[in-house]
Amino acid sequence: MASEIWVEVQVVNPRNPRRRFVLRALVDNSSLDSAMPMGLLRRIGIEPEGTETYEAWAGKTHRRRWGEAKLVIEGKFGTTRVAFEPQSEIPTVGALALETLGFDIDMLRGRLRSARRIGRGPRRRAKSTLHGSRRTP
Repeated sequence: MASEIWVEVQVVNPRNPRRRFVLRALVDNSSLDSAMPMGLLRRIGIEPEGTETYEAWAGKTHRRRWGEAKLVIEGKFGTTRVAFEPQSEIPTVGALALETLGFDIDMLRGRLRSARRIGRGPRRRAKSTLHGSRRTP
């Protein structure tokens, strides 16, 4: 069983797809947002859109700026929030990105796998009248 999963991630500016970088990142499904080096994010033109308070393992909190980036992993892609981290921090792919891109974690094999997409089935409208509407004879 693997204790860590690392993936190659292409980080793309969603407003200018020609601007991008590639790096290896740790899969961290205990974190909601992904985290990337702020210098690389700024270099490809991703600007902070807000600030969030994050809770660390030891119960300490820290504030980070965040922005939107398109992530590409194993041919799947989607736009998600990324926190602007100092260069000394490990880049991570968080739970929102995993869900957006359609991945589950296979810890036994130490890799990502395609998630089973579950959605609601077709639903037919009842033949009765809707609330607030009246049928005219």
